[in-house]
Amino acid sequence: MNAFDPDSFTILVTEDFTWRVRELSDLKQVIRLSGSSYAPVARKAALALVYAHWEGYVVFVAAAYLTYIAKRKPLLSKLMPSLHAVSLTSHIQEWQRQRDSIGLRLKMVEVFRSMEGQQFRRVPHGAINAGGNLNFERFADICKIMMINAATIITDGEYLDSEIVGVRNRIAHGGNIVISDERLSKASDFVLSSMRSFRTDIENCVLSQTFMLQ
Repeated sequence: MNAFDPDSFTILVTEDFTWRVRELSDLKQVIRLSGSSYAPVARKAALALVYAHWEGYVVFVAAAYLTYIAKRKPLLSKLMPSLHAVSLTSHIQEWQRQRDSIGLRLKMVEVFRSMEGQQFRRVPHGAINAGGNLNFERFADICKIMMINAATIITDGEYLDSEIVGVRNRIAHGGNIVISDERLSKASDFVLSSMRSFRTDIENCVLSQTFMLQ
């Protein structure tokens, strides 16, 4: 991906979206052809896949966005505070393993001060964390990195948590649940619409360079 080409970013996130849509469409066709004996199981598998693409796409696009910024190698002092928070990822993981002390706090202050002269050159491991359970709260936390409003992307957070994440968890843990065609169709449409909205918002962030201090 060209580090300075928003069009290449759009192509990247659009291609990743397209294959996910195609896979869900193919699975719906499999359900239609599976007959009444196998359709219930196929629908359960499809609902789990709907969730998988929701989490997978959000993580992919968010990571691509951070990579886009990192390839430009901007100074952290020129970036919005949310990117400073991203750069602290590895430090936070280390600090959480230590006992609170003045020494630890002084180390934190030293890191904060040194960051101002550093470049944002790489995406820290774990910077985008869905926790294998991308509910509305975790999604909103990811959106804070790009400074976009999760509530304008997810029109119904309760539906996401209960009918997408919650049902997927019940399926993953062997729960006895029936997924009707209508229920699957609604879940699929909801997730695909949310993925499109998320992609559009991130594309706008790239175009307007909202990651830079104004």
